[in-house]
Amino acid sequence: MRIVKYPNNKLSKPCIDVSKVDAGKVASKLIMRTINQRKGACGFAANQVGMKERIFTALIYGKWKVFINPVIFSKSATTFLSTESCLSIPGKEYNVMRHDAIVLKYIDINGKKRTDGFRDFNAVVIQHEVDHLNGITIADEGELI
Repeated sequence: MRIVKYPNNKLSKPCIDVSKVDAGKVASKLIMRTINQRKGACGFAANQVGMKERIFTALIYGKWKVFINPVIFSKSATTFLSTESCLSIPGKEYNVMRHDAIVLKYIDINGKKRTDGFRDFNAVVIQHEVDHLNGITIADEGELI
């Protein structure tokens, strides 16, 4: 599966929630569309691979995890300037303001509701992917460097 490239309108539309009934099917679809593209990647949002559902997969603490219907519940007061790249915007880097810690509510691959905290690089990856699901790219919010 090819990565959707910026400024394709699929990247600017917010994704739709995944129903509990469809969660397994949608997760499998995302995994199949991204499994051969993971080398050197940190994460994939559904809209980056032509899907419309609110789901992403990311390399968190050294393991690929699936996050269904993620919502950032809280953010640290402290922020920093993160230099980021994106598979949908190849060859470019942007400086983006990110929170150094977040709390995320989501459904895991087993259908369990979860609330977990993430810090530093893992928090940045999740914020980047959640932005994608909200129809926002680093080109929209960051400064090209």
